Amino acid sequence: MNTREPREGMIDLYLDGLLDEAEHRAFEERLPSERTLSAQVELQGWIDAALRQVFSPPDVNRVMPLRVGEVTGRIRTSRTPARTLTGLRRYAVAAILALGVFGVWRIWNFFNPPAVRDIYAPQPWRSLETVYRDKRADGFKPDWVCKDQQEFQRAFKRRLGQRVLLAAAPAGITAGGLGYCNSITELTMYLLGRVEGREVIVFVDRAKFDSHPSLSPGSNLRLFRRELGDLVLYELSPLDHPALLDLLYIANGQQESGRWEP
Repeated sequence: MNTREPREGMIDLYLDGLLDEAEHRAFEERLPSERTLSAQVELQGWIDAALRQVFSPPDVNRVMPLRVGEVTGRIRTSRTPARTLTGLRRYAVAAILALGVFGVWRIWNFFNPPAVRDIYAPQPWRSLETVYRDKRADGFKPDWVCKDQQEFQRAFKRRLGQRVLLAAAPAGITAGGLGYCNSITELTMYLLGRVEGREVIVFVDRAKFDSHPSLSPGSNLRLFRRELGDLVLYELSPLDHPALLDLLYIANGQQESGRWEP
């Protein structure tokens, strides 16, 4: 069988259904005993399936309804093997030529999908000021926004062992969501907020691991500290007073009476 086509060619013909019954049966009999050949068939089959999804005929016809439809129609009806490409490979080449850069871009994004950030993944250490700058640079967007108080307190319970709640904010103060960072420890959580239009962040971690962070010389920010149960809270703000620290309390029916420290 190998004298008719090289192994790669036989794989293409096999996957495209262009072998006769005897050749098809003989090729399949080789697969259990030839692991390399079996792996090549499996890989090529996966690539073929990926190309079918990338170059689905409805999408192609919407871009080039006449020329591409004619080309793909001829490919689907042809049963004559090409000298170097068969079935799906000719389909992919025709679509690439018709779609140009758009087709190449779709292939690239299919095999190299955009990375999705895992908010729970370990992060490199960053100072409180660095986190503040980074969040401002990305539009002050939180990692997520809790849908209700129950989700809010569960997030703190899972991460830091205490159920924390947020009291109703007075006028001019809004809370924007939560996030994780590695600042006090690798478990540090933060709450984003805006006070009279100014960006403010409250960092929360376990008090026993408090590293007593400080600000860099000449910083235009202020740092306020508060202990709450077993937790330590730091509010980093451009204002000269804290605005969010006293809004956080332990979910035990009684608000903690911790004092803030400038």
